[in-house]
Amino acid sequence: MSTPELKKVSAKPDLLLSTHHSLCPGCGEPLALRVILELLAELSVAERTICVCGIGCYTAFPGIIDIDVLQALHGRAPSVATGAKRVLPDRFVFTLQGDGDMVCRRSSTARRGARSSPPCCSTTASSARRAGT
Repeated sequence: MSTPELKKVSAKPDLLLSTHHSLCPGCGEPLALRVILELLAELSVAERTICVCGIGCYTAFPGIIDIDVLQALHGRAPSVATGAKRVLPDRFVFTLQGDGDMVCRRSSTARRGARSSPPCCSTTASSARRAGT
């Protein structure tokens, strides 16, 4: 009986500079990042994208992704993203925050960011395993 030929179904996204990170084994946040990077490449907006990362686990991402990144203080990513979008309205701006940063710390800034003009996109990755969040 012959072995079936294995085919590669997926490769590292072009916008991902390294697959090494300091996140916990089994964490789903790198998967979320991968999907976002694949989407940015598919939409051809990577060259004009700004990612605003929250504090916490997301401090690992700026060094491994090939897009412009701003690091914001705890819970302030929506405010920073709104400022970036106002200064550079032609850019695609989004936030990448954990549930503790986005919801527990400063959910009011996320609500203000959602009502802001020009609009920004906020992304939250939840980690239900942590007791603090």
